[in-house]
Amino acid sequence: MLPSAFYAYEASDFAAPLKVSFRSTVLGQSVWVASEAPDGQPAPLTSFVYTATPQVHGMIQLQPRTIAELQTYLSSGDTQFTKALRQHLRVLQETSGFDSTQQLLLIIRLPKIRTATSGVENMEVWAFVSEGTLAELGVDLGIWAVHDGTLAHLLPAEVTRTGQQSPLSLLSPVRALTREWVAAYNGLQPTTTRYVAVGAGSLGSQVVNNLVRAGQGNWAWLDEDQYLPHNAARHYLPGNLIGLGKAQAMVSLLKHTFEQADLQAIAANVLRPATPPVTDAYAGAEVLLDMSASVAVARHLTLGVDSPARRLSLFLNPAGTDVVLLAEPQDRSLRLDQLEMAYYRALVRQPELQQHLLAHGQPIRYSHACRDVSVQLPQEQVALHAAIGARAVRSAVAEPGARMKIWHAHSDLTVSSYDLEVPAFSEVAAGSWTVVLPQPVVQDLRAQRRQRLPNETGGALVGVFDTQYRRVYIVDHIPSPVDSQEQPTGYERGLAGVKQELDRIRTCTGGQVVYVGEWHSHPDGYSVRPSTDDEDQFAWLQHEREADGLPAVMAIVGDRGITGWYVSDLATGRGCTT
Repeated sequence: MLPSAFYAYEASDFAAPLKVSFRSTVLGQSVWVASEAPDGQPAPLTSFVYTATPQVHGMIQLQPRTIAELQTYLSSGDTQFTKALRQHLRVLQETSGFDSTQQLLLIIRLPKIRTATSGVENMEVWAFVSEGTLAELGVDLGIWAVHDGTLAHLLPAEVTRTGQQSPLSLLSPVRALTREWVAAYNGLQPTTTRYVAVGAGSLGSQVVNNLVRAGQGNWAWLDEDQYLPHNAARHYLPGNLIGLGKAQAMVSLLKHTFEQADLQAIAANVLRPATPPVTDAYAGAEVLLDMSASVAVARHLTLGVDSPARRLSLFLNPAGTDVVLLAEPQDRSLRLDQLEMAYYRALVRQPELQQHLLAHGQPIRYSHACRDVSVQLPQEQVALHAAIGARAVRSAVAEPGARMKIWHAHSDLTVSSYDLEVPAFSEVAAGSWTVVLPQPVVQDLRAQRRQRLPNETGGALVGVFDTQYRRVYIVDHIPSPVDSQEQPTGYERGLAGVKQELDRIRTCTGGQVVYVGEWHSHPDGYSVRPSTDDEDQFAWLQHEREADGLPAVMAIVGDRGITGWYVSDLATGRGCTT
């Protein structure tokens, strides 16, 4: 096995001897690896690399079996081989550590041309090993003589001796993999996209393995976890690496997949203050790929990390039946936290996704701590989702637009997929809070108002509070219950079905989407400023929400497409209109 540089016809400097290591013998066939950095049992070989004069394509009529026969084959266009080999052996004898009992690994590079006047099109590489020692080869080339058991120089050399008694064994040279070749074997174009991957668990380890083996990307891997015995059931790492850091072990395993594979492992908890290696990784990234299966991590990567990188999130649902991709557009005109809310909205709205976030099976305890539990999930299912996820990531990064998609694996491992709507979002400041609004919700509220005119109408708002970043995400709304009081001069929301709908929404979103506040409309000709009744209702709502440590939220929908948003600031007369 030879470095790929030997096959590049523009390469010319092979002065440094290769280090050759023995790997294995299987059914009588041995494998040697030649490289500048040996890894394995050293083989008793030293190398000589010779680049011949370019030759027109042709067939080898007779396999050279000695040094002399090899020179005969080359002499049609090159008479310097034997001379160069003699010179190489003389220089080699003068080097420290010279061992005359070693054999010679002979690598011949043959630049191939189509016609005598055309340029080089390809580099053919032959490899031989001498059956005799270096000492025997030097004697047979007329540069040494053995005297009292030592090698003596012959001056001048006996040039009539051209290696007739130096038999060669033909080897089968195989080039080392490059990024270009490993991608070609996958039927792809190679990429050098700079990824920061967060999470080296069951899914993350297999996704990145798939992408690296396809020649896709340069990788910095962030994970603080160690590889424990129970992980081996569904992780890419083999069991003999138990106890190592997951990211470090994965990088050590994959870094030799092809030449100059660019992988870096950083042991880090991304929710803690970033160390310089983490900060540098963020700054140099083009894609932050979250595979942590943590909402807190995904939000932090989106809102708390300074990086020009596009954010993607790939995760399994609790039952392990589905894999989900959320991908920002290249220009980041939509953020990952906004796509998270659009994902929840799809779960609320689409009947076929109602069971998506429900957990199945009993957890298995692997140690004593309360959080030391793992799920029941077949490795074959994780492998399936990792294959889907790797392609999903590769495809999303290759396209400029945003993408949200769910793949569902049935019991027989056939797969259904759901492309989710990617809505536009707007954000408004309301006091010290930011209200994040998907445009379909805004349009729904305006449509509800128009349908009930001249009466006022309203309903409940559901969404997500992020108290760390002081954001209120509006995910959806509950229309006016049937027992509501709708009049041209006022609105009183009823209760019929509201609790049941809130329970359904909470359940189908895994407890993420909850009751946020209230909305109601004003008739034509009136502003979205709160009335006295609105102020009283808001004060009551604020009092109720204080027990949960959350702000009160109210939306007032008026004519001309204007909506006022108020977040615990109504008592001071502040709010925001959109």
